[in-house]
Amino acid sequence: QVAQQQLALELAQEQLKAAQEDYQRTEVLYEAGVISQATLDEAARAVKQLGLLLAQQEQGLKLLLEDPPEGTKEQFAGLQASIRAQIDLLEYQKENAKLTAPDEATVGTIHVKEGAVVMPGTPLLSLFRPGEYEVEVFVLPEDLVYVELGQEVRVTYKGLSRDEEFSGTVKRIAAAAEERISTLGLVEQRVKVTIGLTGEVSRLRPGYAMDVTFITRREEGRLVVPKTALFNYEGQSAVWVVRQGKAEIQPVEKGLETDDEVAVVSGLTEGDLVIRNTRLAGLKEGARIAQ
Repeated sequence: QVAQQQLALELAQEQLKAAQEDYQRTEVLYEAGVISQATLDEAARAVKQLGLLLAQQEQGLKLLLEDPPEGTKEQFAGLQASIRAQIDLLEYQKENAKLTAPDEATVGTIHVKEGAVVMPGTPLLSLFRPGEYEVEVFVLPEDLVYVELGQEVRVTYKGLSRDEEFSGTVKRIAAAAEERISTLGLVEQRVKVTIGLTGEVSRLRPGYAMDVTFITRREEGRLVVPKTALFNYEGQSAVWVVRQGKAEIQPVEKGLETDDEVAVVSGLTEGDLVIRNTRLAGLKEGARIAQ
């Protein structure tokens, strides 16, 4: 029994030492503003409790070395059971400290350093499965009316040699907006929209910047002209066309627009020659145009 009590005393000493070291680290984190007062108080209580346990074990060893009074054996049996329960708890915590990935994956980012003190819920690693990428884009709330689940999306990666386009669909739309800093340094409200990519995406890597275009409407079979060919004529849109070798003004009705082109709903037919540059020198009605 004396040997067992000495082992229990040594265990209590080690536990107290570990708790004191943990408290010192926690105190540094508290002073740095990383953790709360409640976390610091919890570490202090652990030191106090283990200090009392150590005193209890020291007293128990002292009683064993002296002539034990009646009931001492029962007392130490209870202490032994208590210590065994603590050992079992520590073994359980140690076993559950091992983290296992739910599936085969590749480590993308390591968020903590080895030996660092972490709190429950602290991200340790970011994992990803190659070929199962998602794109996150933050949309202004007023533009969210044009976005819906399952919507078709075009994603462009601007590489060094050429741009690469990928198809995707809207998978998730966040329930609430969050504050984001714009490229101009302004605080804006944005809603996170998650895009699922389709097709061959093995050339991509996590963290790449992408351009995302939401396809809100699609029209097939329309004639398109460059935006540079359009100008305002008598309150409506028009283009210069070449007919019988001469320049003519042709009013048109515009349809959908992109950054560079405009669909023409009416006013042009397939095969019409359209002058792209409206500022061409000498351009006027009836001017001869060399083809």
